[in-house]
Amino acid sequence: MDLTYAGSNGTSISVNTQQVNQLPGTHLWLGEKLNEPGPNPFFGTSAAKGAVLATVPRHQLPRPRPQFTSIDVATPTNRSSIRHSF
Repeated sequence: MDLTYAGSNGTSISVNTQQVNQLPGTHLWLGEKLNEPGPNPFFGTSAAKGAVLATVPRHQLPRPRPQFTSIDVATPTNRSSIRHSF
């Protein structure tokens, strides 16, 4: 019987961008209701910058940082891979 082993290990694997202000998966059950407008808690406050509307899509509010529409990390290197095979 012959056995052959092959393995590989990759560390600090980069990707183009990583979105860090994603909607938590626990809210996905709301489906299309996430697109309905809801009151903007930042309207008229000092946290509001630029053109801020009185209402925002409901999917914006449960995000980790709801005052921002998106936050991208350029070229994150927090990825790794390990592969083993016989």
